[in-house]
This record gives sequence, C-alpha cells and structure tokens, in this order.
Amino acid sequence: VMTMTIWASVFPSVPLPSTFAFIVATDWFIDRFQTLVNVTCDTVVCRIVAELVGETIEDEDRVSLVSAVDDLASHNPKVKKALESSYARD
Repeated sequence: VMTMTIWASVFPSVPLPSTFAFIVATDWFIDRFQTLVNVTCDTVVCRIVAELVGETIEDEDRVSLVSAVDDLASHNPKVKKALESSYARD
C-alpha cells in the first residue's frame, strides 16, 4: 500500500505497472532467502574467527557447563522445572 501511495505521489500521471503485483508477490521470498544467506555466512565467519583466536568450546568445557547447570538445578527448583520442560520439548 505504501509503495502504491509513493508511486502515485511521484508519478501522478503514470499508472501502476502490471508487473507490480509480481514484484510484491515474490519479494518476500527473495528477502527470506537473502536473510538466510546473510545469517549463514555470519555464522560461518564467526566460527572461523573463533577457531583462529582459540575461543571455541572444548568437549571438556561443554561437560563442565552441563554439570554446572545440573548443579544449579539441584539447588533451585525453578531452574529444575524450566530444564525439565525444556527437555520434554526435545
């Protein structure tokens, strides 16, 4: 609607082109694809930089993180309940 209003304001004597409907119908798909490519490329670059700088999480650290979360859950019932509902969704 905004594009049609802008078109009518800028080109008052020229009717809206017939290809406008096609552009509007396909633009959302092209935008989603561009976003997908952008996020994927950003993720890959972040992973490469993390590997070069040495900021990746080792397997031992992952196990330590899981045990720390489990330890926190054993002392806090709200965290335990949230984890249980999260595990139920998986």
